[in-house]
Amino acid sequence: MKILDGLQQVQQLTPRKQRQFERFYSAQSRFRFLPVFADVSLLITLIGTLAHMMTLATQLGPANVPSGLFVYTTILSCLIVAHRFKAVRFRTPLIMYLVFLNMALFSYLAFIKTGGDLTPTIGLYFFISFLGIVTLSPLHTLVMIAINLAFLYAATWAAVPAADVAIKLQEVLLNWLVLMCLVISPLLAVFFRRFVRNILALQFLLRDRNRMLSRTLQTLQVTEENLIQQQKHQALSHMAKGLLHEIMNPVNCSVQALQYAKDINEDPELGEAIDDAAAHQNRIADIVSDLIDFSVPHPEHAKEQANLVGLLNTAARFTKNKLRGVDLELRYRNRLRCPATLQR
Repeated sequence: MKILDGLQQVQQLTPRKQRQFERFYSAQSRFRFLPVFADVSLLITLIGTLAHMMTLATQLGPANVPSGLFVYTTILSCLIVAHRFKAVRFRTPLIMYLVFLNMALFSYLAFIKTGGDLTPTIGLYFFISFLGIVTLSPLHTLVMIAINLAFLYAATWAAVPAADVAIKLQEVLLNWLVLMCLVISPLLAVFFRRFVRNILALQFLLRDRNRMLSRTLQTLQVTEENLIQQQKHQALSHMAKGLLHEIMNPVNCSVQALQYAKDINEDPELGEAIDDAAAHQNRIADIVSDLIDFSVPHPEHAKEQANLVGLLNTAARFTKNKLRGVDLELRYRNRLRCPATLQR
């Protein structure tokens, strides 16, 4: 999976998934990437400002450091503190606009004070060059560049005579540092925006595939448990079937023996006992026979007519013990007549 093909893979997803990615990108860039980029930019700006103040203090002495630089540093520190609050932190690039305006105001005031010297604005143009990385937005980058050009135009009119304004503007805008910073900033915005979108696209795809794998794993676990239960049931069914056959053999022998005893018996009282024993043996035989039929697997097949009378009689035999003391009468309609009446 290549780093820069994440967006291509997202474009192959369904429209619903693409909308989910756009919401994911918006949330991640707003609450994750842009605040961190702003923190780094503010920290670098503060370090650069403090280093510049120390250089001036070394060269000119602490008392000769311009008071405006202290005011600028104080405002910058307040903006850094304000960026720790969610109301400002998650509204990027608001903090970048505020820092940019603070820096542009004091830089061009120094530009005016020095009569059009470009040196006080070098830090500002370095800041502009990294706006594309911090905002990830070509639009906001171009807006701030336009604001900077407006500041430059107004400051040039205030710094030099009116006849020299065009020449001074041309000199500033054709300066290699200024020109490079103004050109590279929107290009970086386009490149890093696409880079971050690809990174987040890959993260989105990985999260989506992880969710799919998790659901598949859960399905496999459920299927495995069902298979285990089915195997247990099949094993028990096989054991029960063999056991029922073993029970059926002595039951059949008992029924035959009772029938033989009944045939040779001449005592009426003993005959009643033999009939009662034969009835119970026949009941055992019927129950075992029903259980054997029930244990035989029946694969799915087309619909067919069923013997409802037989099914009802089987159900009645299975539940006879539970219904002890209850009179159960089975009545059949539509020519399905069975005079069986179970009373216990």
